[in-house]
Amino acid sequence: MEGEFPFVVTAGWLRRMLTPIFAAGFAAAGVFVFGLDAPLWVRIAVPGFLTFIALGLANMAVHAIFDRATFYADRIETLRWFKRREIKRDQIIGLRSGHKGADVALLTREDEDDPFELTDDEVEDEDVLEWLTDIPNLDARDSDAKERKFLSDPRFGDTPRQRRATLKRLIATSRTLEALGFIFLMWVGLVPIPYLWAVGAAALLPFLVLLIHVLSGRLLSLGPEEPGPDFRPGIGTLMTFAAIALAVRAALDFQFPQWPLLIAACVPAAALVVFLLRAVDKVVAAMPVWAFVLALFYVAGIAAQADVLLDNPTEFQVATIVSTGPKDIYITLYAAPADGKGQVREFRVSPLTHALAHRGQKLCSYGGPGRLGLRWSYSVTCSPPAR
Repeated sequence: MEGEFPFVVTAGWLRRMLTPIFAAGFAAAGVFVFGLDAPLWVRIAVPGFLTFIALGLANMAVHAIFDRATFYADRIETLRWFKRREIKRDQIIGLRSGHKGADVALLTREDEDDPFELTDDEVEDEDVLEWLTDIPNLDARDSDAKERKFLSDPRFGDTPRQRRATLKRLIATSRTLEALGFIFLMWVGLVPIPYLWAVGAAALLPFLVLLIHVLSGRLLSLGPEEPGPDFRPGIGTLMTFAAIALAVRAALDFQFPQWPLLIAACVPAAALVVFLLRAVDKVVAAMPVWAFVLALFYVAGIAAQADVLLDNPTEFQVATIVSTGPKDIYITLYAAPADGKGQVREFRVSPLTHALAHRGQKLCSYGGPGRLGLRWSYSVTCSPPAR
């Protein structure tokens, strides 16, 4: 292997300069928003989000400024968070991308579960690429093996050329459905009008995904969009969108004092959903925790909607909004009884209702025991509003 040794690789000067500036900027923006005369939930949620981004950028800044990798002819030494580590060339059995959270992981026979990490910036250096030339790329080897297995599968076509064309068509279909699914998520999650159509569509979407899976001859998997472990493109992201949309709508639109009971009751049903999905497509078995969480979102969202929409409200109250300022991190309106008798009460409402409300407007509050036995309530501005 030719070249001059040792040579040192660090992050580019632009990244070393900009990441601290952006981290400080997001932190300053968080402090600025916290000091505004705004609702408390805004002064907590927005600075919290900005602080989260600032901390991530600060971490990147520390790595960009202090991390370095020194390459010798027979070994590599790295400095990560002021911790030094070394690996010898003859110990390396191969490299993988994204293994155990590493950008690029160099694996040894002894410590395959604790890989030696190189960053993407370091691997993009020409000298580093030359140093790694003779290191086996285990990802490429596995991908080649999967591709050979795919190209020998008669379900995808009679010839390798037909099978490659099939794979290309399936990937295009998967990406198109994912784009449509994102639009669907924006509709149900942000502007669910008409409401019953939006909620019903979210409830039925997973069944449509299963139908597409079957009609494709199971060539489209229930996993993520990109070709998964068995080289099939996935359409499972649509199920993710449906579960998130239903959970968001239930959380924003209704109040359930017994919500822990709702979640607990849905756990067995969610486990059953995951079991059935694993029976339909084995790719689900590769992500059991994520599949269970999404199934719980979906089942709990369906149960919450059924509890309210199939019930008849037994409690009704009309109040007049006297203030639209929230008291705590919840989105709250303050309203007094419409007849002027009684004390001002606090009503938790959805963000959309809060945005459209104004002082003097009528607020209609509904509630009931719940079709499934879970007490619920929700409050919306009455139509037409008070003049």
